[in-house]
Amino acid sequence: MPGFCAGNGVNEDGVARVESELGVRFADDYRMYLERYGMAQMDGKELTGIGPVRHLDVIDVTRECRECVQNLPDAWYVIEDLGIDGMVAWQDGDGSVYLVSPDGKAIKVADNLSEYLEL
Repeated sequence: MPGFCAGNGVNEDGVARVESELGVRFADDYRMYLERYGMAQMDGKELTGIGPVRHLDVIDVTRECRECVQNLPDAWYVIEDLGIDGMVAWQDGDGSVYLVSPDGKAIKVADNLSEYLEL
């Protein structure tokens, strides 16, 4: 993808530690992304992940967004804070991706991370 910039991957133990801390099970595609890249930016998208960039840290971003939007499933985690009108992209453990507005309205936009990145 144009403008692709990624970090270093994270081992399985590191991914499992983050899952445990958030109380989630990452979708297989998100786990593979974390293990390969840790976190990444590309073509206007900034995906959350595991690495040194705090505003992209999946733990911090998910916790902050959970405080702002109530009644979302606890198993969801943030893959991208779009920074536009409070919209946030969340993923569930099966891989589906949802755009969620500040009022908590969720719309499924993709079946998996790859499909989301093509939007």
